[in-house]
Amino acid sequence: MRKLAINIIVILNIFWFTGCDIRIPCDKKGYGYITAIKTEQISPNDLQQLETLLLGSKFSKWGEEREAIGRGYPHDAYITYLKKLSDKPHHFVEIYIFYTKNPKSTILDHIEINVENSYRGSVIPEIKAEIERYADLIYQHLKKTVKEPLTIENKVVTPPMCL
Repeated sequence: MRKLAINIIVILNIFWFTGCDIRIPCDKKGYGYITAIKTEQISPNDLQQLETLLLGSKFSKWGEEREAIGRGYPHDAYITYLKKLSDKPHHFVEIYIFYTKNPKSTILDHIEINVENSYRGSVIPEIKAEIERYADLIYQHLKKTVKEPLTIENKVVTPPMCL
């Protein structure tokens, strides 16, 4: 029994120190809500203008650019923004801006902007309304600046883990 406990502690430490994420699957289907805005290319200047718009809307930049895994593009990265709507649990809106750095030019490819709350976005009307409001703000901004066609899609999702 003691050996099992030690092995569990060792495994948890490996996950902790390597940055691996331990997630508990959630049985609460359809609680989250995402609006995805996609386009093929965007200039770094357009991305900077979008960041200025988000920071002006009281979003906080959540860390620096990170490597994106799982989208299937080389040189994939993302930036995260967060806005707390209140002190209640799960009352926030997150924005993930995914893009691929093109090593042959300054243009960013395969843009996907997710405005979301994966935990309670579809069950709390105020959060869903804020997601839609900020998604529309981003869409309208990009419609003026981006030459490529834009698509927008709303989807209800299962929370990544139960909290």
